[in-house]
Amino acid sequence: MTFKQDIFHIPEGFGGGTEKCLVGAYIFKESGTTKLDCMNMLSNNYADIHKYPIYCLFIDTNTLSFCIADYGKKNGCGDGKKLGGGMVTIISRSPAKIKIDIKESEGVHVINDNNEIFPSGITFPSEMILTKVTE
Repeated sequence: MTFKQDIFHIPEGFGGGTEKCLVGAYIFKESGTTKLDCMNMLSNNYADIHKYPIYCLFIDTNTLSFCIADYGKKNGCGDGKKLGGGMVTIISRSPAKIKIDIKESEGVHVINDNNEIFPSGITFPSEMILTKVTE
């Protein structure tokens, strides 16, 4: 996972304006084989932060909640499945280690046709412990 700072444009119906936010991208490997790689999307400068593979929803001292697009679970339109229940928790700072929990969102979705339906499940593990590796 890699993050960068971006600007979130708040819709006028919610008061308008802008605020700083984090957006990101990821590579998912399993047994040394790359399964998903969307890192190239981080270099885009999307006007809408929701187009990034990861965007952060809330940050405090030791936790960060985020939404992540699972590109292994695409609908008929080619869109990645958005999982809004992500949480990153700092476990230790030295070595840098974090815990990631991802939950499949529940809620009402408006479906206009069968192309909008996503496959069930999540491509990557719903719980991971990551340690920063220096190159």
